[in-house]
Amino acid sequence: MTMITRRCVLCNREFETQPMGHPHSAIYCSRLCQKRSKDRRRIRWKEHKGLTKHRDLSKLKTIVLAHYGNGKLACVQCGYSNIEALCIDHINNDGYKNRVNNLYKKLRAQGFPTGYQTLCANCNTIKAHEFIKNHKPIIKRYTSKARKNWYPAVPQSSKFRIEH
Repeated sequence: MTMITRRCVLCNREFETQPMGHPHSAIYCSRLCQKRSKDRRRIRWKEHKGLTKHRDLSKLKTIVLAHYGNGKLACVQCGYSNIEALCIDHINNDGYKNRVNNLYKKLRAQGFPTGYQTLCANCNTIKAHEFIKNHKPIIKRYTSKARKNWYPAVPQSSKFRIEH
C-alpha cells in the first residue's frame, strides 16, 4: 500500500500515513496531538454552550446590585450583604409593566436608569406585603339580576370590615 505525506492539523509537522478513506488514515501526527486537539474542542464546546457564562452573569449581577445599593453590595434598608439574597426592587412597584428575561442586562444596556434599588429578599417581601395591605383591590362580582352591573363584594359597614 502506498503511503502519503501529510501535515498534522494541530502542530503542522509532516508525517506519513495511509491515503484518505483508508481505515488507518490520520490527520494527527501522534496520539498526543490527537488528545490535545480533543481537549481544545472540549473547551470550545463549553464556551459555545455557555457553561462559563454563569461567571459573567454573576459579575454583572454584582455590578448592578452595587450601583443600585448606593455603591455598596448590600440592602439599602437593613444592610444585609449576602449576594445570594440580594435582588433588584422597583421603587414605584411597577415591575409588572416591563417583564424581561434578564433585568441585569437590561439595566446595564439602558445606562442604569433611576427607579430601582437593591433589597434583600426579606425586605422585598415585607415591602410587597405592605403594598398589598395598603392598596386593597376592590373585589367585584356579578349581581343576580343583571350580569352587566357590578358591585363591591364586601359591604362598607364596619361589621364586615377585615382587619389585617
